[in-house]
Amino acid sequence: MEDELLNKDIIEILGLEKVSEDKKTQLREKMAKVLQNRIANRLDDEFTENQKQEFNTISEAGDENKITAFLDANVKNMEQLVMEETLRYKHEMADQAEDLKKMIQS
Repeated sequence: MEDELLNKDIIEILGLEKVSEDKKTQLREKMAKVLQNRIANRLDDEFTENQKQEFNTISEAGDENKITAFLDANVKNMEQLVMEETLRYKHEMADQAEDLKKMIQS
């Protein structure tokens, strides 16, 4: 079940396949930002104060290669962390979509 949800497109999970491609793109972009914020919050909880300062400096510079190198060096479970947050978010969105469907059908 978890693998299926992890690999399933969020648009399909939400039942929005008939929405215009432009709206789908906008929705995916907004959801990606939410997910990035959640991941950043998790990292913030795991980092020491020095790591937080260093990461903020690197992030502000915007060098993706340096960001990736920093994360590789300082986060042992990055892939697991991303997967957990992605699943958690998809579960929440699926639950909300199901609640909305029930409200509409009532």
